[in-house]
Amino acid sequence: MNNQVFNGARPNAEKVAIIITDGKPSDFTSAVQAATVVQNNNIACYVVGITNSTDETTLRALSSNPKQVTGFCMPRLTLPPTRNRS
Repeated sequence: MNNQVFNGARPNAEKVAIIITDGKPSDFTSAVQAATVVQNNNIACYVVGITNSTDETTLRALSSNPKQVTGFCMPRLTLPPTRNRS
């Protein structure tokens, strides 16, 4: 990620990555290693879990310091039916 996304970024700009996950990576060790490489390159990682079964340990492992988890559960969003526009 560091070489692909932030190549050519402004020198003084804060580098931030937002990781969106279901909280259960297929390979936990590889996911943590990748996040650590990113963080070691001065890129802050914020992690967003998108399911109600998100694993807090995973969110903490992938996020930058402080390893804080703030969560809330939103009910499933139901959109009203679309109307024909004339």
